[in-house]
Amino acid sequence: MPPSKTEVILTGIGNWDDWQKFVASLIDIDIWEAIKPANRTQVLLQKPRRPQVSDFNANAQTEANLSASQVNAFKLARDNWKDSSKEYEQQKTNLTKARSVIISHVDERLGRYLDQDDNLPRWIDSLAVAVNAEQTKATDALVIEYQQIIQSFSCTDATTFGDWIWKWENFLLKAARHRMLEVTGGRWLFDIARLMAKYNGNFTDNCRQAAESFVSKTKDYNRAVERGVQQLLQLNDLSNHGRLREAALAIQGALIQEEQ
Repeated sequence: MPPSKTEVILTGIGNWDDWQKFVASLIDIDIWEAIKPANRTQVLLQKPRRPQVSDFNANAQTEANLSASQVNAFKLARDNWKDSSKEYEQQKTNLTKARSVIISHVDERLGRYLDQDDNLPRWIDSLAVAVNAEQTKATDALVIEYQQIIQSFSCTDATTFGDWIWKWENFLLKAARHRMLEVTGGRWLFDIARLMAKYNGNFTDNCRQAAESFVSKTKDYNRAVERGVQQLLQLNDLSNHGRLREAALAIQGALIQEEQ
């Protein structure tokens, strides 16, 4: 028996991507393609209209008033309508299930955005607006935190630098998850190069090389980041700060997602 999926309850921008993947795994693929937040590739079926004999002869009231060719055309249209109606009814069933999945996997706060009179695409659009508004607030807060960490830089001794790099490591991981522009855009490399200029010239050079090569997103960027990380790990014998490499990998992962 395959392992059960880990349930994801949408709580905000922090698990928006994971929530989309989770919900998509529980509902009909065509439904998801028609309601997902971006790049919708399907359109929801509209209730098919039942064909009338007057569609084939404006003066006809019953099938008996149609000519032989008109009868054949009417019957073909009716058969197509029956097939379309089956597809539409199946879609209704899938939509009902999808609504249940979505509303049961959204926390109470975000659930307030789900108007029962709205259709599923509107539900997803409303959730997207809500979490993206949170993203803006989160990004603003990250920018302030970024500036504060930069301003608090200290390298007077191993202890003070160790305290600072610990805060820096944790911030980079968080900023990478939020795809903060200062991180995904390479600015952090210039900033830390400037901070480290008088302490370690080689590290500074590698940071600048990484930042400059980022413009073309070449493999030089990844190599330069790794070299810079390795040198920073060795600086002041901070070999226990392995999470900085994790931060670099998280940043690179965010960059790869941006390219795709």
